[in-house]
Amino acid sequence: MIYCTATNYGKNFITYAENATGSFQGFPGDVWTTDDVHDTWVDRVGGVSKTKAEAQAIVDAAIDAEQVAWDNDPKPIEDTPLDGGGKGYGPVDIILP
Repeated sequence: MIYCTATNYGKNFITYAENATGSFQGFPGDVWTTDDVHDTWVDRVGGVSKTKAEAQAIVDAAIDAEQVAWDNDPKPIEDTPLDGGGKGYGPVDIILP
């Protein structure tokens, strides 16, 4: 498994051919995981390789920032998106594969 940071620039960030030969998964903090066969993809998109621990720390920091923003949102917690508004549910922790 490859861990990296890369900014998704839209069309052809992940090509059809690349997607057909493996999997890609994006996470908060511009962290991406992909199969070991896609090491050239990291270079092509200007990605920066990370260890799993480094990538997890970036994801955790991004989720913590989202939690602060959610906590500071003035909408009442008891209003959920299902009833037409409110804060709904806050960010959840993610453990990288």
